[in-house]
Amino acid sequence: MASRGSHHTYEDNYMLNSANSLTLGCDCLGTIQYFDGVLNDHKGEPSLIKNAVCIHEEDAGTLWKHTEYRTGKVALARSQCLVISFIVTVVNYEYVLYWYLYTDATIAFEIKATGELSTNLLEQGAIPSGYGTTVAR
Repeated sequence: MASRGSHHTYEDNYMLNSANSLTLGCDCLGTIQYFDGVLNDHKGEPSLIKNAVCIHEEDAGTLWKHTEYRTGKVALARSQCLVISFIVTVVNYEYVLYWYLYTDATIAFEIKATGELSTNLLEQGAIPSGYGTTVAR
């Protein structure tokens, strides 16, 4: 029987080992709790990434509201959201990953890609390889 290999791929390990050390005011705002990440390097040795994960709480609007029609008394509960974030740099892009844990037990995930466009020059007379787009000659 052929081995199917590990469910973890090279990309998984590359992404984890490319984690950014997050900084207050730049990557995370407000009252923050940071957690270090300890991963293994290519030799299997522990590798520390300071402030790899950021956790903070945000107001998420009205959870519920009721106005008692007989008395006019209003009761309101605010929703809170625990935000867990993690940023990795893969070549020229940053991937910003957010997990949202809400008071009503809703869990959401968001990933944003940001970074810089990677451009390269061709040598004079070179023929494009078929990858990418030639924008000028």
